[in-house]
Amino acid sequence: MSDDLHAALQQHFGFSEFRPGQEDVIRALLQGRNCLAVLPTGQGKSLTYQLPTLLTKQLTVVVSPLIALMIDQVKHLQEANLGAAVALNSELTWDEQQSVLNRLDKWRYLFAAPETLTRPDVVAALQHHGVGLLVVDEAHCISEWGPDFRPAFLQLGHVLQLLQPQRVLALTATASPRVRRDICRRLGLTAANTTVVSRSVDRPNIWLDTCPVTSEKEKDTLLPKLLAAIPGRVIIYFNRKQRANEVAIALTAQGIAVGRYHSGLERDERRSLQHQFREGYIRVVCATNAFGMGIDQPNVRAVIHMAPPTSLEDYLQAIGRAGRDGAPAAAITLLAPGDIPQLQQDAVRGFPPASLIQAYFHRPAQFAKDETPEIALLKRYRAFADASAVTQLLAATQQTRQTSAAQMVHFYTAPDTICRRQLVLNAFDPEPRQVHHTADCCAVTTPTALLQRLTALAWPADAALRVHRPEPVQSVAARLAQLF
Repeated sequence: MSDDLHAALQQHFGFSEFRPGQEDVIRALLQGRNCLAVLPTGQGKSLTYQLPTLLTKQLTVVVSPLIALMIDQVKHLQEANLGAAVALNSELTWDEQQSVLNRLDKWRYLFAAPETLTRPDVVAALQHHGVGLLVVDEAHCISEWGPDFRPAFLQLGHVLQLLQPQRVLALTATASPRVRRDICRRLGLTAANTTVVSRSVDRPNIWLDTCPVTSEKEKDTLLPKLLAAIPGRVIIYFNRKQRANEVAIALTAQGIAVGRYHSGLERDERRSLQHQFREGYIRVVCATNAFGMGIDQPNVRAVIHMAPPTSLEDYLQAIGRAGRDGAPAAAITLLAPGDIPQLQQDAVRGFPPASLIQAYFHRPAQFAKDETPEIALLKRYRAFADASAVTQLLAATQQTRQTSAAQMVHFYTAPDTICRRQLVLNAFDPEPRQVHHTADCCAVTTPTALLQRLTALAWPADAALRVHRPEPVQSVAARLAQLF
């Protein structure tokens, strides 16, 4: 089979060798086994379901959390001539969605959000046609649900029981042992029927840096200097939409090609920003963590956190968007005195108290017009859980968030002599290697030392951003015309 797989790899993708982990995943799927694949960012996770689909010629359903991510994946499959693909989402009218479901034999790949996959009409159509492979992309989302995420991920296990796909593939770039257990439990993946393929999360080409500063004002003063020292594209992460907006405006005023991205923008604005960043029209994105999932931009040279992320999982997901071409990249966190207390406060914020959960489930009609985040969350949970289950689930999630925050606090406040890369590998790798810690690996620096280090980094020769004339984003109508 190995020779056949390599021949298929060369024929369909033009590659002579698999990347680490890819062949193990594909082999397991072709042998009829389910698979949990934890592969580092930039290691070609999509190929692990694309090649089996081409070989089996059966329908593959891909559960994807973001419409923009679905659109990019469909576009790639069409341009690469890897099989007919369609995204079943709100950009299609109801009639167009029904046309897709009535002609499932036309498609090799069907992309859908978890909320779409739970719809009775979608389930019925897929049951009738049959599913060869069901892929849960960004599978860590199954474990990271709660006050600020989508409960539909919790229902995927039930959907799998209804659809009975021949094989299931859960894909993620970051999953601690706890998250891996969560994924398998919620999807019904047992040791007897599931192969786990896990590769090291280490990305040695990314230099890790923590830079303590005295205030938010010093961050704002230092940031343009960092951008001047870093050639090429940069993603800057914030924990508040207002801060992302303010800094984007300030950088634009200094002549930097910058865009902003967060959940408060209209969908077309977010899609346009992704298009401009991908095509090189803008150099810098100021964003919340709503930006980046599925962004496969190979030449991002740096990820800068203007506030600490809520967990090591979030941190690893974010910095993994840098240096996917294997060239030198940097992951920088600017840390002000108030950042750690804010991180700890955010870990417990937004969870409805048990008394509110009981009141809502006892008399939901009284809350019909209540649109607060807590009640909006409980309205979604009520579709599949009772008050007792929701109380337990949210209490467990709150405890997990606090544990994750404590882990993140240790990452940033450990003595300078502690290797941050080793902390990451210890948290995620099943058998973490011992890191040879040097200044080229990670560091805690002053602003002056950070700038000196960035200036001395061996950036790739083509890191300078090419300037393009912007082109309009393809309209929804134009894309639909290509599909139907």
